[in-house]
Amino acid sequence: MNEHLKPIFQTVLPALEKAGIDYWVWGGIGIAGAKKVFREEISNNDVDVIVKDSDWEKSKILLRQLAFELGLEYRESEKYSDSFKIELIYKGKEIFSAVPVFAKDDHVDFRYGQKFPLDFLEPELREVDRYKFPTLKDKYLKELFICYFEHNLNKKGSKYWQKHMIDAQGFLSEEQIQKFQ
Repeated sequence: MNEHLKPIFQTVLPALEKAGIDYWVWGGIGIAGAKKVFREEISNNDVDVIVKDSDWEKSKILLRQLAFELGLEYRESEKYSDSFKIELIYKGKEIFSAVPVFAKDDHVDFRYGQKFPLDFLEPELREVDRYKFPTLKDKYLKELFICYFEHNLNKKGSKYWQKHMIDAQGFLSEEQIQKFQ
């Protein structure tokens, strides 16, 4: 585990849970949880979570307080890829981000205008390096990963493209990976 992520796993995620804020880890760490392997060298350098919109304001207050206590920079963007985003920054680099999901009566709205069935928010408990955390089900982690790749990582060969190709190995099918090569 990257040392700079320990405050996230030891303080931030437990504080969200203690405050009664449901969250789901997605992105590279979510995939690491699904694959049961953590890759320090390139891909797992931040923790991305989603939070229900009903807990969004409570999350902002808590995360701002935790950033102060941990000596991290707190950033809040009004618009980020059709949504909002909170970031915790350590030495100029994002180590944590949160974005809202919008639970409706019959579906869940996520970034990029995606709609998911209500079971999208049923957590899977994962463990990596003795840290336990909830993620989305594999099928939704894959859908989000592919969607993120399609929207943001169209620059083949870039640092981020390479990072996400590492995440894709052993998680997406060869056919799915071929679409991005």
